[in-house]
Amino acid sequence: MRVQHAPPFHHWQERRLLAISREAYHDPRFKAFGELPEDTFDAFLSAPVIARNRVVGVINVQHRLPHQHTGSEMEVLTTVGEQVGCVLVLARMAPTALAAANHVEMVLSSGPIGMKR
Repeated sequence: MRVQHAPPFHHWQERRLLAISREAYHDPRFKAFGELPEDTFDAFLSAPVIARNRVVGVINVQHRLPHQHTGSEMEVLTTVGEQVGCVLVLARMAPTALAAANHVEMVLSSGPIGMKR
């Protein structure tokens, strides 16, 4: 896995999935860097990573040849982006806040408590 500091697409600020099945390098949203291998990929599928209602990154799936992305592929990448955003939020939480959230979840999942008369 390679992490890019500058994403090849700037669409991710729009908070939506982007699928380009062919000639992605001709798309006006594509930002070529000149010598990167990504400049020659034909198809892209990109999903935003959202944490606390803010776009904090993008996940790209790249294809050297044209590729028609399926609904399942789009759904999986969208879900991965959402999950990564949740993990980032949890990783940034203070340990006491995380413990309190876990306690609340435990109390809520235990169901109603019967009261004796």
